[in-house]
Amino acid sequence: MKKERGKVYYRIAFMIMCFISLVLHFKINDEFFNYEEFSYFTVQSNIFCFIMMAVLLLKEFRGQKINAPVYLYFHGMAVSAILCTAYIYHFSESVNKYDLTEKGLISIPLMDLFGHYIVPVMFLIDWFAFVPKGLVKRNYIFRWLAFPLVYLLCFLSRCNFNENTAFLNVRKYPYPFLNYEKLGSVTFFKYIFGLTMVLLTINTLIYTLDYLINIRQKKSC
Repeated sequence: MKKERGKVYYRIAFMIMCFISLVLHFKINDEFFNYEEFSYFTVQSNIFCFIMMAVLLLKEFRGQKINAPVYLYFHGMAVSAILCTAYIYHFSESVNKYDLTEKGLISIPLMDLFGHYIVPVMFLIDWFAFVPKGLVKRNYIFRWLAFPLVYLLCFLSRCNFNENTAFLNVRKYPYPFLNYEKLGSVTFFKYIFGLTMVLLTINTLIYTLDYLINIRQKKSC
């Protein structure tokens, strides 16, 4: 009972942190809603995590089981997406913008601290602390690629089916590695392939850790 209560409190705390992250990204406090942020994978993965956690909490309050494969699949997909967001930001974007080696995380904007560090870490902790182990299927390693694939297809559709006038006040390419006009198709697909490998590595680690923790729990019983 105490663990279940702690899980609920933790997930409520996570939703608060995630909500703060989204408010900071959309700059709602500046008296306008920044629709451009919807084009960023960071924001979409934060929204994905927020919705996933809201569904889990709703199930908890109703006393319903959340061990169904569909919940586990989408929960794991959200973990994969948010970890990819954190990885790319920490090892690519922040390296070129901020001096993390000297000042650490205090050198980055508050919205990036929440969106790329606090939310991913809290969501990962929730996955390993509260989600039943041994239920992740091996094919999820590849099936979890669905979310970034949909993002990529929406991005390409957005760029190709909109007039240039649609990008007067918003960025056409949310990330430099998605600027296929500047990079060329070969370099662009090299980046996509590299990111796919990163995601597959993350997914494999999630599956492997889930498997190993399950084995350890069975031995300790």
